[in-house]
Amino acid sequence: MSTSNPASLPKLSRRQSLQLGAATTAVGLLATQELVTPVQAKDPEPPKTTPFVVPLPVYPPKQTVSALTPPAGQYAESGECGRAPHQRWAEFLPQKFYNLNVRQAQHSFHPELPTQTVWGFDGLVPGPTFVERYGVPIVVRIYNDLPANTVGFGSPEMTTHLHNLHTASESDGFAGDYYSRTKYGPTLTAPGAYVDHHYPNCYAGYDDPRYHATNGDPREALGTLWYHDHRVDFTAPNIYRGLVGYYLLFDDIDSGNELDTNPKALRLPSGVGKYDIPLVFDDKVFDSSGYLAFDQFATKGILGNKVCINGKVQPFFKVERRKYRFRLLDAGPSAFTSFTWSPAAAAAAVAALTGASPTLPTTATCCRRP
Repeated sequence: MSTSNPASLPKLSRRQSLQLGAATTAVGLLATQELVTPVQAKDPEPPKTTPFVVPLPVYPPKQTVSALTPPAGQYAESGECGRAPHQRWAEFLPQKFYNLNVRQAQHSFHPELPTQTVWGFDGLVPGPTFVERYGVPIVVRIYNDLPANTVGFGSPEMTTHLHNLHTASESDGFAGDYYSRTKYGPTLTAPGAYVDHHYPNCYAGYDDPRYHATNGDPREALGTLWYHDHRVDFTAPNIYRGLVGYYLLFDDIDSGNELDTNPKALRLPSGVGKYDIPLVFDDKVFDSSGYLAFDQFATKGILGNKVCINGKVQPFFKVERRKYRFRLLDAGPSAFTSFTWSPAAAAAAVAALTGASPTLPTTATCCRRP
């Protein structure tokens, strides 16, 4: 295998590398056309639903707590599941803290469908949106308050993965790290009511001497991430039941401030929940009575018969006459989703999957679930 001296590698700016990454993603999409065809929905036709009668749910950022009880530490505390010690705890001492409760709740997908049982982070579908910055380590304490004996699809033993963030293994939501108050996975040592996730919020390349001045490689910044259940054998049904949410990261380039005077800043529409709008798209199967259905034995995947956005069927969103930033996540179980703007819309794609780019093409973009 040939090797290269890192010092001799071409130096790309963050913007060039993000553009290259977007092109590579497009090639990857073309290369995955020959996929196993998912199972079509076999249920009877669902009830008719009137489009655009329910407003789009958009959340403000998740709020911190002043402290955790018991306090978070390097080692598992009393009541916490048997995780490994947090790595590099003293180096990335947490500056902020969050409580996140995974629980069962009642949810309305549409006024013309019955209210029904879902699982959600903080009881919400989708879960709350985290808004953080690079260089600010945090701890998120995730309680599993799901009922121990459930009926239907999914598993109440869960583990949470923050997709694409550079995180130590004990906080990464490994598939075998599932837990509840009475059960635990093969990579843990004990059950527990909660687990503390330690997120350093650092760039890739943090330990690379070439990037000591910037605490990692800023070209590798990931701005739009998502968190979701990751339990082995039950990831798809648990996400389908509602265990998914956004995690947004900002820095001095994608600063989250459209009035930023820093010449490096992109000054994209700002204000998460107001002008910066995270959207979770997923297709779901509703049976003839209007209840959510999922075939857990359809290992090739399923295709839904209705499309939900932020947990609602065909919602509407009132806008002002100004620019907006929309973040698009396809969290459906199988489908590829093509997003096409109407001819009258002046839209620009500013990112591919997770990284922001200063190049603003006006063509429609095709996205897939990361």
